[in-house]
Amino acid sequence: MMNEQARQLLIDRAKLNVPIPYSVFMQQLGHLEHNQFLLTSTLKEIAEYEKEHNRPLLTAMAKYQEKEQWGGMFYELAEQLGYKRKEAESDKQFAKRMQNECHDYWKNKEQKLPTLQQHPIAVFTKEEITFLSNWAGKVYNKKNAEHVAAKNYIMNSLGSKTVYWSKKLVNILPDYETFNWRMWSQPGWDDSSGVYKRVAHFKHYTWARIYKKGDENKDIFFTIGVDSREQALVYKLDYYFESNSHLNASQKELINKNIPKNLRWNTINMNDLHQYGWGELINKVSLFIAENTSVYDELIKLAWGNTQMNELFTNHLRKSTPSLNRLHKLPVINPLFEGVTIDFISQAMHLKKIGDAGEGLVLIYEKNKLTALGKNHLADKVEKVKDGRGFDILSFNEDGKELYIEVKTTRGGENTSFDLSLNEYLFAKQHTSFCIYRLYNYDEGLNNADFFIIDNPLEKLLFQPTGFRVYYKV
Repeated sequence: MMNEQARQLLIDRAKLNVPIPYSVFMQQLGHLEHNQFLLTSTLKEIAEYEKEHNRPLLTAMAKYQEKEQWGGMFYELAEQLGYKRKEAESDKQFAKRMQNECHDYWKNKEQKLPTLQQHPIAVFTKEEITFLSNWAGKVYNKKNAEHVAAKNYIMNSLGSKTVYWSKKLVNILPDYETFNWRMWSQPGWDDSSGVYKRVAHFKHYTWARIYKKGDENKDIFFTIGVDSREQALVYKLDYYFESNSHLNASQKELINKNIPKNLRWNTINMNDLHQYGWGELINKVSLFIAENTSVYDELIKLAWGNTQMNELFTNHLRKSTPSLNRLHKLPVINPLFEGVTIDFISQAMHLKKIGDAGEGLVLIYEKNKLTALGKNHLADKVEKVKDGRGFDILSFNEDGKELYIEVKTTRGGENTSFDLSLNEYLFAKQHTSFCIYRLYNYDEGLNNADFFIIDNPLEKLLFQPTGFRVYYKV
């Protein structure tokens, strides 16, 4: 959802024809402070909205402090949206012209805020999770007015919001449905009076299950909700392991062994909730589910189909969060200059083989991800491009924007270094939507690999020259 406050701030500056520094812009909005990602996405949404309504590029009203310079994203987005430059117009001249056009448009105009999708309830808050934590595990007394009020507060706040979150997710994921959290308590026993008696305890969590249509009794699902012990929102791939589960003991054991570690438990700490609106929460988790739909499908086959263990997780990518050994500076190269025998032809053929296989896996992964999000029209456009383009796979973000993917595959571990060609490097400099899919632990027999995504690679990676193009000099 577009940030109306941010847009209004830029309009106010346009009326004055005085740009606002990025740092001041972030400070005045509070939740954007020190968050470059949110700043970029906020300005992007505003720019797209203005273009849809045939207005000047309002993001020209934000620039660097004490400099007549605008961020690279400003120019790239302007080009993508079709804002044309005049002949021989420089970056600075273009930005200043956009600024003046904004002033001319807004200086005498009454501002009408855009009509946006409004969410009927506020997003989760730190205070609500803390309240749940304070009551979790307590024995409920239905005759105690404070207990009744606490129950109603939990149901009407965190409970209702968990239900709302899950419904919004399945609206985006057309193949899925949800069973929502309904209960605020769980049964137990209490002996504080000297006699064991059946009681109800306040739960420490809320939850909703999300599973594919027709799978409601297979007891494998994605779970979302609040966990007050972790003091966080939780999203994960899960299964029902209680005694009344439809899964038998051997099925449970198989599922437990084969749920990837990185999908078992993901959190958003309650201290970070100020960075999230409903839009960010819904997008984050819908993408998590879409990206891991293939894993869900494989687990369903394992538990309920005729799939054998050696057939599982073939032709498959596993998204991970690696513990990388990060470097502060480039390693020193000290060659020994000793002679070795290298079969360069065989080596090149092998590298091309696993490189092609990695690109094929990413192609399938991206198509499946977009299909799970209901973006079939985008999935149909995902393609492997010809050599020389500066990237390998053309795909799309869930909002329809092009994504340029360079695939790097290795049989080695997550910290294995890799080569980037000059062509790929130069393409990355010109396109902020360029990213690298780093595939590692590649298994040729199963054709599967772990992977992680490196966005903004020029900012996150160290580059070491390993070769030279040589010319005759005068």
